[in-house]
Amino acid sequence: MGLSISVYAQHRAALGLPGTSHTAVRKAIAAGWVSQEADGMIEPARADAECAGQTDPAMQRGAAAHAQAPEARRFAV
Repeated sequence: MGLSISVYAQHRAALGLPGTSHTAVRKAIAAGWVSQEADGMIEPARADAECAGQTDPAMQRGAAAHAQAPEARRFAV
C-alpha cells in the first residue's frame, strides 16, 4: 500500500528519520532519492531503503545523527 507525500513524511517523523516534511520528500523525489509508483504514491519500505542508501549520517543535524556515529565523538576536539 502506497503513501502520499505528506503521509510518507509523517511516517519518517514517526521513525525518527531525517526528511520529515513534505517539502523534504518532494526534494528527495526530484533528486531521485525516492521513487514513486505510477499512481504517485510512495512505497514506504522501498523509499526508506532508497533514502538510507543516499543519506550520509555525518551530514545530518541533531542528536539522532550523532548517536549513529559514536566514533565521530571520540575524535572531537
